[in-house]
This record gives sequence, structure tokens and C-alpha cells, in this order.
Amino acid sequence: QFEVEVERHAMEKHHAFLTKFANDIILLMDENLMIQDANDRALSAYGYTRKELFALSAVALHAPEAQAGYARYIETLRKEGAALVEMIHQRKDGTRFPVEISSRVIRVDEKVFYQSIMRDITQRKRTEEVQSAIYKISEAANAVENPVEVYRSIHQILSALMPAENFYIALYDAARDLISFPYFVDQFDEVPSPRQPGRTLTAYVLRTGHPLLATPKVFDDLVAKGDVEATGAASVDWLGVPLKVEDRVIGVMAVQSYAEGVRFGKEEMEILSFVSNQVALATERKQAEEALRQSETRYRRLVEQLPAVTYVVPLGENSSAAYISPQIESIVGYSGDELRRLAPGLWHSLIHPHDRPTTVQRFEKCCQEQKPFAAEYRLISRDGKVVWMRDEAGVVNDETGTPLCMQ
Repeated sequence: QFEVEVERHAMEKHHAFLTKFANDIILLMDENLMIQDANDRALSAYGYTRKELFALSAVALHAPEAQAGYARYIETLRKEGAALVEMIHQRKDGTRFPVEISSRVIRVDEKVFYQSIMRDITQRKRTEEVQSAIYKISEAANAVENPVEVYRSIHQILSALMPAENFYIALYDAARDLISFPYFVDQFDEVPSPRQPGRTLTAYVLRTGHPLLATPKVFDDLVAKGDVEATGAASVDWLGVPLKVEDRVIGVMAVQSYAEGVRFGKEEMEILSFVSNQVALATERKQAEEALRQSETRYRRLVEQLPAVTYVVPLGENSSAAYISPQIESIVGYSGDELRRLAPGLWHSLIHPHDRPTTVQRFEKCCQEQKPFAAEYRLISRDGKVVWMRDEAGVVNDETGTPLCMQ
């Protein structure tokens, strides 16, 4: 009997040691939810002394809006003997934090107690929020064509994660050595005009390729070393991260604070850095799309100024024209859009009856063999006039490998 008591005592001490120094919050409540015992982690998490905590009901640890949900949770716990839930708890100083609560019913000498083990899930929730923000930024970049609207969406998404009232995106054009500001929201400063990098904080991040949290002391040190110069309204904190695509820095994303009550730290830097990867990819994609649109516009204008008619027809059975330049209207009286909407058979019907069989046969053979096409034939215009055409076309592949007949 003595040996059994010694072993039980040793186990109880071991359990008490593990409980006392556990990373999770551990509470023991009576049937009325009054706190009967707590480990050291509970004291540090809530900011109460042990005496203060033991005078409280567990209900008091929950944020006001969470207390109704906690009552339902306790009802489930009483019925089923165990329960798991996520709640918002409140510290003595009023600050809040999310917790995951795992509770069970304990019966000792016919008395009912509730043991709750609570884990602070602030970091997990923050990670989920940042992941959600990245998804939303990607979604906005795909759904919105206007880059400014994309940046506005990014600003709104970031504002839900951190203080971002003053926010801007600066892009660097290496060919012209210019920084532009396609999106700039600030309490005091106007949108800067495109400029050479100089020695601003933005230029410093561009040069170094590393995030920078410029507190007043850090800023003063950078100025003293000649690395930066003071420009614009003086901020309390300035936080900027590079926008990188692989090893290239294409710009900077920055937030700044003008109020002592709004300060940035390691957490805000991590959020901005994490999100910056998606912002950089979205920016490069929009730049590529805009360059492609401009290239297509220049090409279309060039084509439409040529005296000859240009057309593009995907090769394949019964393929209709993908493009016919506007010059065709002055020749046959039909616009390019009208002819493009015609089925191939109707387009063939515009060819003079005497030339149609030979011309169509030769064109189809060239399509099948993917060889250049050349022929002279007559077209019947909308007003019945006969027009001689010299048609020369080659076969090229588009970006997907689809062969196209192009004049």
C-alpha cells in the first residue's frame, strides 16, 4: 500500500509539473463555471493574478459577443461529456485573441468539474487571413483589366490585415531609369510625377532589394549616412518591401504612418513581404497584357493602313475568317465583320461562278498541305460589280500551334 501511495504521489507531481508549464492554457471550473484552478500560462495569457482569476467565472474570459456561443458550447459539453470550439477571449486589459477550446467533464466524489485546454490560435488565424488575402489578390488580378483597379483592390485587402491608410505602389522602368506611381493614396502628399530614383526611401529599397522599416531613428541614421534624403511629409513609420519577379526588382510597395498611435513592426513587415510576391506577379502580368494590347493596336493600325486586304483564317474544315481588314469594304461593299460572320460556303458564293471551283479547290488543297496559296479570281461585289483579286497567303502557326492561313 505504501509503494502504491508513493507511486501515485510521484505521478501527481509529474502531472502538476506538466500542467504548470504547459504552453496551452488549462482551466478547471466547477459546475457553475467558477474557475477553481489554472496553470501559469493562463495567468500570463489573461493578465490576471491567480487570486483575481479564481474570483471569475469562465464566462468573463469571453468577449461579450462570444458569450452566447459559449453558453451553447457548455450545453453541448454537459450533454456529450466533451466539446471542441473556437472562441474570442478577452484579457484583463480588454485586448482580444482567438482560442481553440477543448473541454471535458470530470466527476470527482459525485461533484462535476469542467476541464478546458485552450490554445491561442492568433498566429494560425493570421496565416489563414494572409493566405486568403493572397487568393483575393490573385482573383482581382485575373478579374480586373485596369491595373489601377487591381491596385485599389490590393489596398482594400491589405487594409483588412494591417493599418494601410497611406499606401502606394511604385514601379521601376529600368530602360528609362524612372520610378512611376500608378497607385498612390496619402493623407498629405500628392501623387508624385515619374522621376529618377534619387535618394528616397523607395529608391533605397529598389537598390538594396530588401524590406525596410524606417522608424524615426532608422530614418535619421540613413540620412546621416547619406543613403537617403528627406522628401515629402515627415512620417512616423515608413515600411516598404520590394516587388520581385525572380531576381528582378520591378517596384516597391509601401505604407506609412503619420500618427504615433499607428506603428509598424515585424508582423506588418512579414504580412507586406508575404503579399508582395503575389502583387509582383500580378503587376508583371498586367504589364505584359498592356504591352500585348499596345502591340496588337500598333499592328492593327499598320494593317489597316496598307492598301491590300489582310485576312486570317484558321485551317480546318469549314473554318471561317478570324480577321478581315476594313479595306475589303471598299472593294466588295461588305465590311470585314460582315464577311467574318459568313459561313465558308457563303464566302465562296462571292467568287465569280466561272472561277469558284478552281479557286476553292486550290485553297482547300493548300490548307490541307499547309502550303502557300496564290491565285487570281473574280469577286462579285454587293452591288453586282465584278472585281479582279490577286490573292497570296502563307501558313503560320499561332502561339498554341494552330496553323493559320494569313494574307
